[in-house]
Amino acid sequence: MSAVSAWARVWHGDVPAVRLAAFRTFLALYVLTIYRGLLARDLRALERWEFHFPFVDGLPIPPAWLHSGIEGLIVLAALALFFGVAARAAAFGLAAIGFWIVLLDQDFFKHNLWLCINLLFLLGFAPGRIRLWDLFTGRARAIRAAAWPERLVRMQIAIAFGFATVHKIVGRDWGLEGARTLAPLDSANDFALSAAPGAISAFVIVLEAAIFVYLLRPKPWWLAATLVAGFAAYIEVLLRPLLFSWMVGTSILLIVPVGGATCRIVTASDCARCTRRRRWTSALDWFGRVTFEPGTDCQPERCSGWVVHDGAETLRGLRAMARVAFTSVVPVFGFVILAGAAGLRWRASHVSGLDLLVLAMAGVAALAAVEIWGRLRARRAKPA
Repeated sequence: MSAVSAWARVWHGDVPAVRLAAFRTFLALYVLTIYRGLLARDLRALERWEFHFPFVDGLPIPPAWLHSGIEGLIVLAALALFFGVAARAAAFGLAAIGFWIVLLDQDFFKHNLWLCINLLFLLGFAPGRIRLWDLFTGRARAIRAAAWPERLVRMQIAIAFGFATVHKIVGRDWGLEGARTLAPLDSANDFALSAAPGAISAFVIVLEAAIFVYLLRPKPWWLAATLVAGFAAYIEVLLRPLLFSWMVGTSILLIVPVGGATCRIVTASDCARCTRRRRWTSALDWFGRVTFEPGTDCQPERCSGWVVHDGAETLRGLRAMARVAFTSVVPVFGFVILAGAAGLRWRASHVSGLDLLVLAMAGVAALAAVEIWGRLRARRAKPA
């Protein structure tokens, strides 16, 4: 294959549209919980400040009576983006509002916010005919779309990591500082930074450079997803930068393969619990990573529980649940993101300092530990 034909296939071929639709759905949650709040704070600052330093002179400043209307428009556009109704217009509208507000004053510019604006703008070119219901019913997996919008979104996130890598290399000083979440981990993090700052700096630079490369060419995809998820979890739990780690985590949805199911969940047609299990698993398996096969182990009065066949392996109980969750991606990812959104709202109301996101990540880590321990035991049990 020539370089020209390879280039044409990468940019002008077609890809499953479900990946970008899933990315759009979760990004809409960030807009509702964080993006809206950042822009609303900037609008309120316009009312208090007497002097402004705009990026472009002559931009109209919205009057105070219009601020509530702008916030309401952001919420409506974010809901449209979430449900997939007029999603392209909603993405362009959200990007335009954010672009306008940021240009009103140089103090409003933030790298994380600017990245979100760029991603929303690029989502305006994504196929807009996939609704949220299509993701849950599986109809979205059959839809294919032009590859270049997905490639551009992934490239934009990769550019953010590439810029961070270069900045850390040529910058005079940088540090992992911010509003910390867990005191025990804070102490361990501070000790590591003070004991080996050079090693930690080199590790972070290499990690960001690796994520930059893997987002451009995510092969193998599970390694790219592991690096992205690990880095996002670290900066979210310890530094809590809000927007950036969430968008970084969302990029996993852009590299998950669609189809090619390996996990086969055993269900009995006459078992009510198996029927519910199949219904919920099918609804959360947006990428078609699991299938179902009939089983006869269930009794009318007693369900046999989770039974999964993966290749030659037969898994049961918690380990079977862990394998399905990590294979289909969306259950784990959705659990973490929704808990994070709830945690942000909870912290904002000052009801409790409990960070639900940390608890969600602890739950995911427990599932991962179950899966790893199960694989180690299976390897030891194999005859030499």
